[in-house]
Amino acid sequence: MEDPEWEARRSELIADIGHMPPARIELLNGDELWIVAATSSQAKVVHDITHEAFTEFRGVLDPPNGSDSESPEDVASQILAGGALIGYLAGCPAASLRISINPDHLYVGRVGVVPAFRGKGIGKAMLRHAERVAAHLQLPEVRLGTREKLTDNVALYLKLGYTIDRVVPHARGSDMVVLFVKRVSPND
Repeated sequence: MEDPEWEARRSELIADIGHMPPARIELLNGDELWIVAATSSQAKVVHDITHEAFTEFRGVLDPPNGSDSESPEDVASQILAGGALIGYLAGCPAASLRISINPDHLYVGRVGVVPAFRGKGIGKAMLRHAERVAAHLQLPEVRLGTREKLTDNVALYLKLGYTIDRVVPHARGSDMVVLFVKRVSPND
């Protein structure tokens, strides 16, 4: 059973994320990426980004990625329970990620960049902004995980300063999952 005090605090933190102003991030090529906190009414946008970004993993992962079976309503529930960020490039939804707020960390999941927008540093910018969100919420670290066979993801997370916490078998399949952690400070 959840601690009622923590649940009240988590609700405050989720609301705080929703009040953060959009972040404007200049990418290496000069394009501007705008990152906003998603509302539950934007669940279909987050769902569609995730669906498109994860299409290439269908038939590759064991078990399949959970995003394959989620609905926009599932995403809306996740946004209300934790949050999500959407990255817009030239007004087009280009990337998203989901967040879950825990007493000692911010968990980041379902990081996805639409294939047409890859190679511009958007994934990196989205993760950096999630780190700023964690620092803003005074959470000391960001955690995330990826399948071991997704070597590009593993390399990106290591390049961004995440360290491998542990490698564990996936709870429902044969894949191994690499769990990462990165410390953040309120000054980030």
